[in-house]
Amino acid sequence: MSLFLKPSSAIFRLIRNAGRFKGLGDKEDISSAALSIRGNYFSLQPRAEGPVEPDETRYAVVAREMRDSGDWIVPHLNGEIYAEKPPLFFWLVNLSTFFFGENSELTNRLPSALAGLFAVLVTFVFAKRLFNEKAGLFSGLALATCLLFPQVSRWMVLDSLLVLLFLMATFFLHHGFYLREKRRKDYLLAGLFMGLGS
Repeated sequence: MSLFLKPSSAIFRLIRNAGRFKGLGDKEDISSAALSIRGNYFSLQPRAEGPVEPDETRYAVVAREMRDSGDWIVPHLNGEIYAEKPPLFFWLVNLSTFFFGENSELTNRLPSALAGLFAVLVTFVFAKRLFNEKAGLFSGLALATCLLFPQVSRWMVLDSLLVLLFLMATFFLHHGFYLREKRRKDYLLAGLFMGLGS
């Protein structure tokens, strides 16, 4: 399996025509690009060679032990306290397993894929707010098509979730900094996202 995302021709057309950018451009190209990106994040089929060692197997065991023991606060690995990673990821894996009713590679990897997809969306919104719509579009495309991020978003690892939490914390810190009123809510949300990622 290739480690790299293969962007569709629609993405290449969007990039090639960037100099003539007037709005969001050809809706067909936007739709094709979005479908290509969505397809890359949601191709979560089991790998022929099995889970990525050692991370996916370790995190799967931690999530299973959390579910079996009923201790939702302190993660454990082989009966020992596992304090190296925040519990949020393991909560999301167990939530995915609960909704789909089975413990499989798909349910274990779904939280990472959704976090990667939302990270691309937040990047778009944040860059659009900082600069303009064109900057937002290309910032989102840059993250969605960069080396390894789409691949890591298909593994049962915490990277894409931590990227999303970092982006959300930065977004609300920035938003709160430029507001004259109601800053407290933005700062509290930024603190919440920092806390969830640590």
